[in-house]
Amino acid sequence: MAKSNIRYVLKIAQYAPVPTITSPKSRDCYRPISVLPTLSKIFEKIFYSRLYSLVTSYFILYPQQFGFRTNHATELGIAALYNDTICNKDKKLITRTFNENNGQ
Repeated sequence: MAKSNIRYVLKIAQYAPVPTITSPKSRDCYRPISVLPTLSKIFEKIFYSRLYSLVTSYFILYPQQFGFRTNHATELGIAALYNDTICNKDKKLITRTFNENNGQ
């Protein structure tokens, strides 16, 4: 099997309509659910574990990167921001945050 064929097979998903209400009467009452191949999910987990171990061992991610990481919940990010704000207030400094969404 060629490389491109394997990649193509792993990207194929089957879609199943799932009703959003108990007795749907039109197509608008369904939402699509994609079912990925099992092999694709296995490769995804293997790739994730290898990539994550590489990123953590070489300290590629910023230490204050919260969310979507083990033991780095967004609640800890809020607590760190609060702590920084209190410490900076005692030092008469200003704490500034940046929103990456630009108000969207």
